[in-house]
Amino acid sequence: MVIVSEQVLEMIDLIKIVVIPDRLLSKEKWTTCLKFALQEKYGEVDLAFYELKEAFSGWGVTYKGVKEFQGDPVEVAHAVQDAEILVVHFSPITKEVYEAGTHLKLIACARSTPLNIDAVKYRRRNCNT
Repeated sequence: MVIVSEQVLEMIDLIKIVVIPDRLLSKEKWTTCLKFALQEKYGEVDLAFYELKEAFSGWGVTYKGVKEFQGDPVEVAHAVQDAEILVVHFSPITKEVYEAGTHLKLIACARSTPLNIDAVKYRRRNCNT
């Protein structure tokens, strides 16, 4: 279940959500979950899906401040250029993503331990998690 605080949603006029699915959490699963969680209260939301190539994987290594990730940070950066909310599972959130996502207000990660997010860079941004 995705929980979004009232404070974050009040900052956003039109909710532009970029979702990056993977093998475990597919586009269909994300659509069902997010529509259920947001649509009843906030109406239609703009869900944009971005499929990453799976050639780049960071299992067992640390790369640009993240580990246990799937996908290329440059691809993720390209996907977030107009997004206000980014929803990921294993996608890497690095310096490139923070720099490209100038409109980001929220990054949601569907993991209990988000090792794929560079928390040091994150703390320097005015963005919620």
